[in-house]
Amino acid sequence: MGWYEDSKGRHWSSEGYTVVMPVDNIHAPLGRDAYNPQPESFYEVPQQPEPESESVPILVPEPVEEPEPQPQPQPAPEPQPEPQTPAETQVIATPEPKEKSHGFLAFITTILTMLVILVVAFQLLLTPWPTRQFASWYSQPNVAVGMSKAQVEKVADATRSYVNGNGNAVLPQGLDYRSAYTPSIMSHLDDVAKVIMISRCIGLGLLILLIICMCRYAVVSRRAKGTRQGFKIKRSEARAMKAASLILIILVVGIAAFAYFDFNTFFKVFHSLFFEAGTWTFPSNSLLILALPEKFWIAMGALWAGLTVLFSLILLFVGIGKGHGAKKHLK
Repeated sequence: MGWYEDSKGRHWSSEGYTVVMPVDNIHAPLGRDAYNPQPESFYEVPQQPEPESESVPILVPEPVEEPEPQPQPQPAPEPQPEPQTPAETQVIATPEPKEKSHGFLAFITTILTMLVILVVAFQLLLTPWPTRQFASWYSQPNVAVGMSKAQVEKVADATRSYVNGNGNAVLPQGLDYRSAYTPSIMSHLDDVAKVIMISRCIGLGLLILLIICMCRYAVVSRRAKGTRQGFKIKRSEARAMKAASLILIILVVGIAAFAYFDFNTFFKVFHSLFFEAGTWTFPSNSLLILALPEKFWIAMGALWAGLTVLFSLILLFVGIGKGHGAKKHLK
């Protein structure tokens, strides 16, 4: 870049362009203000342009839409333990005990029920109807002393009233055992009255104990996590009821069969449990035997066994029905 001279004139070269000044003005003063070249006095000598390079298309990748970031769940803040004062005590939660079956309590309740049934059935034998009915069927007139059958039936009913504790019962007393009750017979009747009184006291105690057990059994059966769900019998309690009923039925039927085939032996064994030997045997033609003969006592024993079996069957059917109901409830 700058001025230089040759045979043609002055030249100004700057950035690829050359300005040629004619020779006539070669001695013109140099400077931008001294020389103002005309367009026809100048000519440009263009330099060769550089070859253009082939344009290469630039592939711009299409923008790919990125999925929006999902908000990550933030962990819940851990609860801070409340500060406890030394006076506070920690309560440790204990697991609730599983509901237990009350089959043993049901079994005891059922056995008590069976014993009460035995006592109640025995007391039913002391009512007027069985004694009068069986005496009218089986009592025998005392032909030897001229007593009619109706008179003997009255004696049988008076005997029942006396052993039940009625001291005002009128009994024919005397030394002749054929027409009256001798002192030995009256002593035996007093012993019978004591046995009946003791059986009533035992029956009353069993009834009170039975009521207590039934109330306790009802309470534990209704208790279920603080709510009342009603009186329900489970399969275990139903099995206990059926077992107790079957045991009592088998015992009663077995004893009744033994008494039917050998009543004399059964009569002796039964009296030996409650009375002293020799205090309960009398002549076959005594007034007591004529009023209350052997067939009379067989009928009384059969009625006692029948009532016991009847009540046992009712309890057995209740246990069977409750057992099926418990199975359906479990299903």
